[in-house]
Amino acid sequence: MNKEGYRELLGMQVATSESEASWTAFFGDLHTRSLTQAFMITSDAHLGIQAAIAAVLPTASWQRCRTHFAKNLSEMVSKTQWPALSGIFHAIFQQPDAKATWDQAREAITHCHNRYPDVGDYLEQALDDLLAFTAAPKAVWTKIWSTTPPNDLTAKSVASVTS
Repeated sequence: MNKEGYRELLGMQVATSESEASWTAFFGDLHTRSLTQAFMITSDAHLGIQAAIAAVLPTASWQRCRTHFAKNLSEMVSKTQWPALSGIFHAIFQQPDAKATWDQAREAITHCHNRYPDVGDYLEQALDDLLAFTAAPKAVWTKIWSTTPPNDLTAKSVASVTS
């Protein structure tokens, strides 16, 4: 995201896999072209991306894309159960501040453990990565919590870098 609050395309590479080596090469290329630090990298849970971030942009945190995570959650329950679970999940992101967001997430985990134990475990394990955006100012949350623009649910292997 630039200083005006807009996303910008910083780079693009074709790779044969979403491996640590591929992501390290990609971030290394950005680093070579003067991206020396980033606040946060937002992506799906690509294989090796966290290790690549640590190797090339060690001060950056990693944010798990909430849109991709929601898709993973939806695959864990039946289509008839998804509307209720979706409401519980999305309520996490409708909170006014970081504390309320974390409190709502813990409440969602408790509810899921009672009703959908596997989902509760999955959400609990991902929570730190899923709510990393709460370390940023509230004004940018909607721009950094997902790689997917609100009207485009077709994004695939994308990493969003916030400097």
